[in-house]
Amino acid sequence: MRLLVSVFFCFLLCNCSKANEPSTYLEQVNAIYKANGSKRISNSVSSSFQSAVSDRDLRMLEQGISGFGEAKKRQELEKKIAEVERTQGSNSIALIPWLMQLYYCPQSVADSALTSRADPGLLERSLNITEAYLQGGKCSPGDASYIARFLTLRPVPGFRVTLDSRRIYESRSSESDKTEELAERMQRAIYKLRLISVGCDGISSLPALCAYLQGRGKGNEGVALYQSSCDFLEKLDAENKQQILLSLYPQYMSALQQIGQPSAAQDIKKKLEVIQAKQYDTQAARAQETLLLARKRAEVDPVGLVENLLSSAQVSLHQKKKTDALALYNEALNAYSSIPPEDDVSDVAESLWATVNLFLASAETKADESILYQLVDAFEKREASVKGRHRAQADIDGAVDRFTELHRTGDAIKFLRYVLEKRRKLRPGDAAAIQDITRRLQSLYSETGDFDKSEEFALDALKSAEMSKDEGVQLRALIDLATTYKAEHKFEGADATITKAVNIVLKSKNSQVVSEHGYALISWLIEDGKLKEAETIVRHAYDIAPSTNNGLPFLQHGVSQLLSAYQHQSKFSEPEALIDFLKNKDPLHANTWMPAENELYLAIARELKKNGKTAEVKAYLGKSKIVFDKQIAEIELRNLDRQYVDRLKKEREATLARFGFASAE
Repeated sequence: MRLLVSVFFCFLLCNCSKANEPSTYLEQVNAIYKANGSKRISNSVSSSFQSAVSDRDLRMLEQGISGFGEAKKRQELEKKIAEVERTQGSNSIALIPWLMQLYYCPQSVADSALTSRADPGLLERSLNITEAYLQGGKCSPGDASYIARFLTLRPVPGFRVTLDSRRIYESRSSESDKTEELAERMQRAIYKLRLISVGCDGISSLPALCAYLQGRGKGNEGVALYQSSCDFLEKLDAENKQQILLSLYPQYMSALQQIGQPSAAQDIKKKLEVIQAKQYDTQAARAQETLLLARKRAEVDPVGLVENLLSSAQVSLHQKKKTDALALYNEALNAYSSIPPEDDVSDVAESLWATVNLFLASAETKADESILYQLVDAFEKREASVKGRHRAQADIDGAVDRFTELHRTGDAIKFLRYVLEKRRKLRPGDAAAIQDITRRLQSLYSETGDFDKSEEFALDALKSAEMSKDEGVQLRALIDLATTYKAEHKFEGADATITKAVNIVLKSKNSQVVSEHGYALISWLIEDGKLKEAETIVRHAYDIAPSTNNGLPFLQHGVSQLLSAYQHQSKFSEPEALIDFLKNKDPLHANTWMPAENELYLAIARELKKNGKTAEVKAYLGKSKIVFDKQIAEIELRNLDRQYVDRLKKEREATLARFGFASAE
């Protein structure tokens, strides 16, 4: 009887214990908040991992297993997994680093891209071990830190992939539902691990999990997690809670909007504004103190004064004190203008543009945008006195883009013409800087259909370019003008302009200029059917290229276009001779042309087959095979994976079939 009572009592205890265990993910997260959410732990060392994974092993994992082909890497990893299983057991957390490295290790060189194939079972096993360890309630902050670190382990060197769950897992398997489930489990596990390892600091990573849940149609669960986390933080007495809430509230608002709760989102917005107001007040007080000191030190540190004025202006903007912000910004502009021209203040110029963009973002009237013109005045004046430092075109383009995005093309043109006037007046000899503006004006006028104005600015740019000795500037101006003529159907003018550009290229000894601008000319000439003229540019570019060139990447696509154009016209001797020329001129990059050479020989063989020239067909198929065998030999010489070779051979069969030689080899 006593035995029965004892057994029954144990049964009750066991069931009561299970009943008290958190069942839903939200309950599990809340339990972690309660247990250690207020802790702030960093740089914890895991005794479990230290005993299971040596320092040498950790270095190997951090750096990736290098020095082998893909197959060898996988063998080394599989050997290590077997060793850990033997010494630590099949559910040891020490397996996770090795399983995840094996998961990311390409099965062949052909897989070293986002479309790589991988065994989802490796990821699933890692997650099973992680979840079991978390459920046991024995996961220390140090262990949690290490597990999270290795679950998101950087892939082995040479395997380029982003740790964006949706893209990785959808691309890795056709079992979409299974891989989506694994991705979600991984996000959930990593969030719990971060909470355990760094306490409330880990809550800042919640948006990644909630965004993923939203994508999976579980937006309501994401909102519940946001609500629980914000409630916990709001009651928490932690130094950094305001900072975390500042990052969390906007995401929480967005999640509420997405599930159709705009009024709740407005309530969160009010909370956000209260915290922001306090933060801006604190920043304003601090900025006032530092600005006072910067003004005292202005003579010895003028850059420091400009930077502090800009910081204060930004704080005033956040506080919606636009008048104060504008006064501070004007003072910053004056201070910037007074800095001697020999001092390099490019970083200050970037800050000036960044602050202007803040002003523009909050602009309510066109008068508010006058600050943009004031900056142009200060900037162009300084650039005129700083020889050889041409900057900020990207910032000017950004301002123009803002006008066009607001469908204010007229204001964009007005702004550009103002900048152009300043540049012509203050630095008339800077043809490249002037051309940057005229090109943009030319483009805007073309978009509005005002081709007369577009041509006017294209001719103006050419006039400035011809006054300079910069061949690149001249070629760009000529190609732009030819493009404008073509849009206006002035084909004679376009042809004459391109002829001028071709003459400059063929006389030039500047390899970079010829390579960069030659491609545009080659494409133009091919479109006009002038293949021999295009080939002349190619040969000239390689004739003047230094022996240490990088393969002339700007020109390569144009050469490929030319080779294809010859084949489309059933001209085979010309491309064959051109490929021989390219290989002889640039033997270091001869392999670049192997695919084109292979296709050319097959195209010739196909043409010969139509004419019944069996012997010649066989000869060119043989040439094609020699090129392919060279390609394979080079891959094997570099000790790349055998599966890649097999894939290339399959592609070879498909190419042969495409050219009508399915059984040729």
